[in-house]
Amino acid sequence: MLFEHELAWKDPAVYNEVYKNSIEHPEEFWNYHRHRLFPSECFNAAYNCVDRHAQANPDKTAIIWYGDEYCEYRRISYRQLQIMTQKIASELVRHNVKKGDSITIYAAICPESIAAMLACCRIGAMHNVIFSGFSAATLRERCEESKIVLTMSHASRNGRSMSPLKTVLEAVGSSKSVILLDHVDDFPIEDSCLSYENVNYYDNMFTLYTSGSTKAPKKICHCCGGYLLYTAMTFKNIFDVRENDVHFCTSDIGWITGHSYIVYAPLFFGLTTVIFQGVPTYPTVGRYWEIIEREKVTIFYSAPTAIRCLATVGGSQLDQYDFSSLRMLGSVGEPMDEAAWNWFFTHIGQGRCPIADTWWQTETGGIILAPLCNLEQKPGFASKPFFGIVPKIVNDELVIQEKNWPGLSVNFSREDGQCYHTGDKAMQDADGDIKILGRIDDVINVSGHRIGTSELESIINSLGEIEECAVVGVPHRIKGQTIFVFATTTTELNQSQKESVFQEMIARTREEIGAIAKPEKAAFVPALPKTRSGKIKRNILKTIGAREDINYDSADFSSIVNPECIQEIEKITRLSTIKV
Repeated sequence: MLFEHELAWKDPAVYNEVYKNSIEHPEEFWNYHRHRLFPSECFNAAYNCVDRHAQANPDKTAIIWYGDEYCEYRRISYRQLQIMTQKIASELVRHNVKKGDSITIYAAICPESIAAMLACCRIGAMHNVIFSGFSAATLRERCEESKIVLTMSHASRNGRSMSPLKTVLEAVGSSKSVILLDHVDDFPIEDSCLSYENVNYYDNMFTLYTSGSTKAPKKICHCCGGYLLYTAMTFKNIFDVRENDVHFCTSDIGWITGHSYIVYAPLFFGLTTVIFQGVPTYPTVGRYWEIIEREKVTIFYSAPTAIRCLATVGGSQLDQYDFSSLRMLGSVGEPMDEAAWNWFFTHIGQGRCPIADTWWQTETGGIILAPLCNLEQKPGFASKPFFGIVPKIVNDELVIQEKNWPGLSVNFSREDGQCYHTGDKAMQDADGDIKILGRIDDVINVSGHRIGTSELESIINSLGEIEECAVVGVPHRIKGQTIFVFATTTTELNQSQKESVFQEMIARTREEIGAIAKPEKAAFVPALPKTRSGKIKRNILKTIGAREDINYDSADFSSIVNPECIQEIEKITRLSTIKV
């Protein structure tokens, strides 16, 4: 039943008909698919993603894990995954975890991490996965509400060894119980964990923190039934999922992409999901391609950052790899430029694989915009709305008019009739296809990771030499955006002192947030452009940082009370920018 192909996505007319039905009769549309995908009205993810497959096809491979080094490789069957989830769930029960409790998971991507997520679902607890590259300070503020932290002693990435346990202990000390996932095999199974907790459609399933335009990270919560329904629907229809697909998503489980399209949607359909703990260029630039060839991957879902990087460093070696198993490609995390799209389509997809250039957010639960399967492809366009999604562009911002799709975070009321504001700039062409242009708020998107500028500015402003700073994102060929700091200082600094302060910025942001948040450029300027109310004109600084021309005649420029500083900032940026 799960793989019936009653909808012919090769025909745009069929898409138009189904889409029209989904927005005119949303309740009936989603209820139909809810009962189709969950006939027994069981919304526990441990049952839907593990138990039923372990019973029907126990020996089928659920997870293929590749570690950082070539010697690190494991295959986990659905029956093995079921046992792992039962063991971890049992250990949580022995620590008095109850339905509704919050459990933090801070570990590199591996089978045990995924089993830990599913173990929380099994007993009705809410998991709170924190990206393992985050610092102790960032972990601390994101796990305050959790009863227990699940972690591992060691992990490696890009040839470097790290200790998630050390970071956890630094973050929480003795204030919380810590369970090591290194020892899952030793956990005895409690009888109560052989089955699964009954959860309702609207029960909370997990939380994730995402950077916002304020200093504090935003806690996003998703519910059991709506989230699973929406991720399953989007995955099946956007990627044309088939029973024997091998799915390789290169994200991390610390992000919503990893939740939705590494763990829950692929396992919901009983697929084999490939996970990779390393980076695409270590120890060689062919790691992704080797995995695709060896595992006969059929769906490959990655980020424009990785694609741009690999196109730059490894394009000449592609002839040695076999991509014939690939059927679908996908892109996620940030807008994909046309050059990267064409390279991906031509060299990896070999001119025959459609690219699902997807757009969505942590808050949306699953994909909002994508060219469904075989609809006509336009390089760089996220294209069409998924069923039930009503997009509109208001003052250059993409907004969703009706908040009635089931994957939307429970943080947002569905009854107030207001639009969901995405914070992304977008444009729509004559065919109605949508192209995402980037962020319009104070959030920087570095390699698909959203980083709040307020949090960065707070850290940098705490340095003794800094009087005030403004952090902006500027275009980067590989990462999409990179972090540029404009700063004024308490005293005049010579060049050597400026470089020293810049290194301190890097060290402090790495320590407080993580390596992804380190600045790559800085300009020490005499003043920051401000409005009469004291707001820093970051859009002007972004224009300068991107080496673009400023429109001095614009109304935007006329609102600045100290316009004399602009030309000096331009000159300093052009001649004296400090770079990594």
